[in-house]
Amino acid sequence: MSNEIKNVPAGVATGETVKYLLDTARNNGFAYPAVNVVNTNSANAALEAAA
Repeated sequence: MSNEIKNVPAGVATGETVKYLLDTARNNGFAYPAVNVVNTNSANAALEAAA
């Protein structure tokens, strides 16, 4: 993963930050994982599966 994204602040990314993150991923050949979370059960299941 690129060291460039370490400069992005933690939290919800919006606008230009999202564009920057996606452009960085595309230019460096990596992707961000995505999980559809609709409640705490699905959030817990996703976290357990990733562990």
